[in-house]
Amino acid sequence: MAKSQDLQEISALLDRSLANEAPVKIKTIDHRTLGGIVTGFENGTVKPYFERRTVFLNTQKGMKRIKQYSIQQVLAQ
Repeated sequence: MAKSQDLQEISALLDRSLANEAPVKIKTIDHRTLGGIVTGFENGTVKPYFERRTVFLNTQKGMKRIKQYSIQQVLAQ
């Protein structure tokens, strides 16, 4: 089982990926692994807004939307 990261660490890695357009690999709590480039964020509509934001990930198969609270680990590729 992958070691989960805290929310601030996940957010920092995603923000850095967005700024640098660097590819990342995201592991979710439902054991999916997605690789691609973060293209944007959409803030949540329910408190806590920051945890519930949606991450847009551009993969080889197309655009994927992932809720930030479902991300367990982010790895830089």
